[in-house]
This record gives sequence, C-alpha cells and structure tokens, in this order.
Amino acid sequence: MADEKRELMQRVQAALDALSDRVHAQHSYLVAQKLMRQPEFRRAKTVAIFVGYGGEVDTISLIQAALQLGKRVAAPTTDRERRRLVWREVTDPDAQIDLGPLGLPQPLPACREADPTQFELVTVPGLVWDERGRRLTRWAGYFDRFLRLAPRALKVGLAFDLQVVEDLSALTQETVVDVLITDDQVRRFGLAEIRTERRLPGGPHGYKG
Repeated sequence: MADEKRELMQRVQAALDALSDRVHAQHSYLVAQKLMRQPEFRRAKTVAIFVGYGGEVDTISLIQAALQLGKRVAAPTTDRERRRLVWREVTDPDAQIDLGPLGLPQPLPACREADPTQFELVTVPGLVWDERGRRLTRWAGYFDRFLRLAPRALKVGLAFDLQVVEDLSALTQETVVDVLITDDQVRRFGLAEIRTERRLPGGPHGYKG
C-alpha cells in the first residue's frame, strides 16, 4: 500500500511539474473563478486560503481578489515544534508572504494571528484527490488536525483536474472536504450536495407561468 501511494503521488507530481507556466496560470484562474462564484464564498466575511506551492493551484491572485471584495483573509504558517498550523491575517500578499522554515510560502511573523473560529470558509490543499473528496498530501497531519478544530467552516479543496483519481479509499479513508473545486468542475459532498447549482428544465429559472 505504501508503494502504491508513493507511486501515485510521484505520478501526479510529475504531471504538475510538466505544466507550462501559462497553462498553470490559466487553470489556477479557472479554479479561483469557480470558487468565487460559490454562494458560500460570496457570503463569507472571513476566509482562510492556503498558499500553493510545488505545482499546486496558485492562490496569490485569489487572496488579492478576496481582499478586493472586502473579505478578511488568513493564510497558514507552520509551527514545527507543536506540529500545527497558525493562521495569520494577510492584507498585502506580495509584501507579507515569503518562504518559511520548511521552504513553504507563508505569512511573515509580523502578521497578526487570526482566530480560526471566525473562519467561514477554509480552502484545503492536496496532492492527489478522489471523486469523494479524499486526499493524499505531502505534509500529513497539519491540515487534518486543524480541520477538526474548524467544524463550522465550509471546507473547500482546490486542485487541478489532473490531480483527481476515481477512488482513494484503499489508501485513505477520511473525507475531509465539503467541496472540491478544479479547473474542470465543482464536486460537492454530503450536506453540501443540496446546495449544488443545478440546471433547471425550461431555462435557467425553470418553467414559468
């Protein structure tokens, strides 16, 4: 099982590495646009957005767009000693985000610590996803422990469609997100399914009269 998991992660990482900068930017834009169209994102006043690296969705433009919409935005930093995430408020991602001790982009220590209980929507990174929202990640544990502390926030995975496989149940059991958004589609799970935008018969507003 460990070999299968490692091989799958290496294959997906190779596919991410093969994306040109232009295609990566285009697909990141599509993911961001789909997220911003979701009613939960539009309503949210405080959102938590990871900073993509290693070929993941580029979220810097998404952070900037959320700020321009008047939202409060927090991004994660890694506390190695306690093996946890500390979220810090970001108001200028270009000036306030730099590489941290693990080589991951994160807010500077001078940024004010954010209160996770105030998050209404949390974006979740992952290297490999499946059709039910399960994920494999490079840094096991950090995000999973945090998500258990934010039960009220809508949890939204962001990825490219090339990162999605049919079924990861043999490799990981836990489904950790309510929604998975890729450049190709929006997948909703559990209670979030009832809020899926569906095409109605008779046009976008259904039958009239």
